[in-house]
Amino acid sequence: MVGSRQRIAAFVAVVGLVAAGCGDGEPATTDLPFEAPSGVNPSILEPLLAMGPCPSPPAAADVELPEGLVLPDNAIVTDVTSTGETTTVQGWIDWTPVQLRVHYQHREGRVTVLKSEDEVFEAEILADTADGHRLFVKSQAACESGSVLIAVVAPPEAADQVPEPAGGS
Repeated sequence: MVGSRQRIAAFVAVVGLVAAGCGDGEPATTDLPFEAPSGVNPSILEPLLAMGPCPSPPAAADVELPEGLVLPDNAIVTDVTSTGETTTVQGWIDWTPVQLRVHYQHREGRVTVLKSEDEVFEAEILADTADGHRLFVKSQAACESGSVLIAVVAPPEAADQVPEPAGGS
């Protein structure tokens, strides 16, 4: 059913973009339990409400974070695994995937976004960090205002081992 979920998410994103282009230019008002990022029409994010409220966030793991990892301050790291020159970090964030994507796009000086894509329920970001590492971050909505995330970070010489967003700009 993964393919079905992706098709549904893509459909919701397209419908949201079409709806965002309609009307008098004023953003729609919604009762979201989170703040829509600047420049994002809140009505696009309304499908997340069907996922229901978030459970309590998981506990942070007592792990050493890898060099080159750039995550928002409110991210909770639950696992770190190294394989060769890449390190994979798993966690949780009390943000939607769209909020996370916008966050990275406004992190000038800390990251340079190379590619990004989001489909409301999922977002992927590929970036170079200020210290020269390659970083891939993927978040997937787990509830109406929270997401699981996975990040892969590698030094410059292993940048080709980091995944890239499937689409996007």
